[in-house]
Amino acid sequence: MRALWVHACFLIAFTGHGASAEPWIGTDYDALFAVNARLVETQTAGDGSAVEVLKLEGGTVVSRRANGQITTMATDGNAVGCFVTILRSISAMDTACPLLFTEDEKGRLGVMRARALRHYAENIYPPQPYDAVDMAFRASVASDPISRTSSCESGMEENADAIGFARSFIASGTDAWLDGILAVPRLPADTPCL
Repeated sequence: MRALWVHACFLIAFTGHGASAEPWIGTDYDALFAVNARLVETQTAGDGSAVEVLKLEGGTVVSRRANGQITTMATDGNAVGCFVTILRSISAMDTACPLLFTEDEKGRLGVMRARALRHYAENIYPPQPYDAVDMAFRASVASDPISRTSSCESGMEENADAIGFARSFIASGTDAWLDGILAVPRLPADTPCL
C-alpha cells in the first residue's frame, strides 16, 4: 500500500495539480481562524516570519503565513483533501479517455468519489451541501486540461505510469480502506498525501 501513496505524487505532478486540494470549492480560512481565535497560536518559521497555527479537533493542523499561504496537515496521515485531489485527477483522465477504465473501475471510482465528496462537504468550513460540492467538483474536472486532451491515445500512451497508478488506486478503494480514510470527521487536509 505504501508504494501506492508514493505514486500519488507522480499522478499529481502528471496532472499539473499543485498541493492545494481546493481549486474548486473549499474552506473559508479567514472565517475558520476567526471562529477559532482562542485556539490560534503564533509561531516563528525558520525564516523568522510569523505563522498562525490552528490545531483542530480530529487531528487537522492548519498553518497560515502572513502572506496568506495556507497549509493543512492530518496528524494521522489520512489527508482527505489530497485524496479528493487524486480523485479529481483520475476523473479528468476518465473524461479525456472514456474507454480507459473498465465499467467496474468506473463504478468503483464513482463510489469513492461520492463517499469522499460527502465527507468533504460535511467537513469543510463552513460545511456545504453535497450537491454544491459535487457540481463544483465536476466543473473542475471538466475544465482540467487533461479532460480536454485532443488525442486520447497520444496523451495517455506516454503516461502509462500515471494510468497504472490510477488503476491501482481504484483497485485499492475497498470499503474498509475508505472507511479508514474517512473515519474521522475533520477539516480535509492536503498533507501528508496519504
